[in-house]
Amino acid sequence: MESMKTVNLKLCSGQPIYYNQQTLLPYQKEIEDFLVNEDYMNTLSFAKHMMMAQEIKCNNRIAGIDNLSDLDKIIKNLNIPLELKQRIIGLYSGYQYILENKMIDEDHLNELYLKFNIDEKYQTDNESKSGYYRSKPVYILKGNCVGDHYFKGIAPDQIKDYMKRLFYYIDNEDENCFLKSQIVHFYFVYIHPYYDLNGRISRALSMWYLLNNESYPFTIFNKAVAFSKRRYEQTIITTRENGDITVFLKNMLIQVKRELEKEYIIHSISQKTNVPLSKQFSQLVDYLLMMKGNITAKDFVVIYNNYNVSKPPEMIVREQIIPLIEQGIILDIGKTKGFISRDFSNMNLAINPDMIDIDRSKIKYLQLERFIANRK
Repeated sequence: MESMKTVNLKLCSGQPIYYNQQTLLPYQKEIEDFLVNEDYMNTLSFAKHMMMAQEIKCNNRIAGIDNLSDLDKIIKNLNIPLELKQRIIGLYSGYQYILENKMIDEDHLNELYLKFNIDEKYQTDNESKSGYYRSKPVYILKGNCVGDHYFKGIAPDQIKDYMKRLFYYIDNEDENCFLKSQIVHFYFVYIHPYYDLNGRISRALSMWYLLNNESYPFTIFNKAVAFSKRRYEQTIITTRENGDITVFLKNMLIQVKRELEKEYIIHSISQKTNVPLSKQFSQLVDYLLMMKGNITAKDFVVIYNNYNVSKPPEMIVREQIIPLIEQGIILDIGKTKGFISRDFSNMNLAINPDMIDIDRSKIKYLQLERFIANRK
C-alpha cells in the first residue's frame, strides 16, 4: 500500500489534499477492534443520542431537551433567550432533516441550511446570496480576538465550482467512511460557502454522510469536537496551509476513540445499576471522566458550569453529585482542606469499582485508574 493518498479535492493554491495512510491505520484499527461486540453503539438510537442530547449539552448550555417532541418546551420557556431558542430549534430541525436519509446534493444542502438558518439576524444573508451561496467575502479568524490573523473563505465567484467538486467527491470517491466524512467536514469549512453557520453545517453534513452509510458509532465525532475545540481548530489551520490532512484526521480518530471509551464505561455503569441510568446521570459521569486535574466536587462544579446554565456550587453538589453518590455510582472518598462554599466542604470523588465491569484493555486514552476508588 502506498503511504500517501491524494484526495480528489484541491485548495485555492492548486495544492491537492492528501494524507498518510500508514500513519492513520493504527488509529483506525483501534476503533475497529474496540467496536467488536459493542453492538449497542452500532445502532441508529446511539447515533440519535449523540446527535441530539450531546450537541445541545455541548454547544448550547441547556439541559432537559432530549428529542424533537420537546421543542414545545423550548418555545414556551420564557427563561431561554430568543436567540438561543431559535438556535436550538434550528439544530433539531436540521438533525431531523438529515435523519431522513436524503441524497446529499446542492438542493438538499440548501434545504438543510434553511432549517438551521431561522434566526432573524441571518435573514439578510438569504437576501444577499447569489443563488445558494454568499455573494461577498468572509473572514475567518485564526484565533479568538479581532487582532488575530485571519483566513478568507473561497472567493464568492468560485464557491459553486468548489461545492460541485465536493458533491462529486461525496458521490464517487472510494474512501474509508469515517475518513471521508471528516475530509468533507474540513473541505466545507475551507470553502465557507455561507456568511455564518458554516461550522454547524459542516458537522451536520459529515453526520449526514455517516447516517446515510449507517456508520452510527462515528457520529460521536461532534461531541469530540466540542470537548477538544482548540486542538480541532489548530489541525484545521495546519491543513489549510499545506493540504496535508493527516493531522486533522488523526486528531478526529483519537478524539472519537476517547468519546467511545466514555460511552463504553457509562453503558457498563447503566448495566450495573438497579434503575436505568438517566441521560442526566450519564452526562454527569461523562463530566467526571473529562477531569484532568484533581477529582473533587469543586473541580466537577467548574466543568458542569462550563457546559450548562451556571448554578451556585452548593446547588450543583446537592442536585447533581449527591444523587450519584446515593445511587452508588460515585463515592465520596474523603474531605479536602478546601471548601465549595463558606460552609460546604469540598470532597474527593471516585467511581465505585463495583459499578464497572469492562474489558480494561479497551481503554487507552482515559487513564481510567485515576477515576476508580481503590479497594483496600
